[in-house]
Amino acid sequence: MKTQHPIGQTPLDMIRPVLWMAAAAFAAGFGGYLVLGLRAIHPAV
Repeated sequence: MKTQHPIGQTPLDMIRPVLWMAAAAFAAGFGGYLVLGLRAIHPAV
C-alpha cells in the first residue's frame, strides 16, 4: 500500500535524476581516467 504524498512524487523520484547525473559524471570521469592510465602503460603508437 503506497502512501500518497502531497507533492505527487516520492523523495526517491526527486533524488533519482541527481543520482543519474552523479552516476554519469562518475562513469565519464572514471572512463577518462582509465583511458589515461592505459595510455600511460601502453603509449599510443
